[in-house]
Amino acid sequence: MSNAKQIQYLESVVLKGLCPNCYSSDVVYFEYEKNKIFGFKCHKCGWKTTHTSEEFMKISASWSRIRTGLKT
Repeated sequence: MSNAKQIQYLESVVLKGLCPNCYSSDVVYFEYEKNKIFGFKCHKCGWKTTHTSEEFMKISASWSRIRTGLKT
């Protein structure tokens, strides 16, 4: 999956609380290894994704700019 698509999916699930596949809000967060590997799963359509903490930090780096209104 492209980096742009990963960013879009994580923004949908983390910032909006919606599944990027079916837009349901019935999405749960889980951890495989505490603070190392985590994921999200939609109970409506079955969509799921997992990320390492390093991937998440890289993908979410621009989110603070979104909150504060700063340009990238």
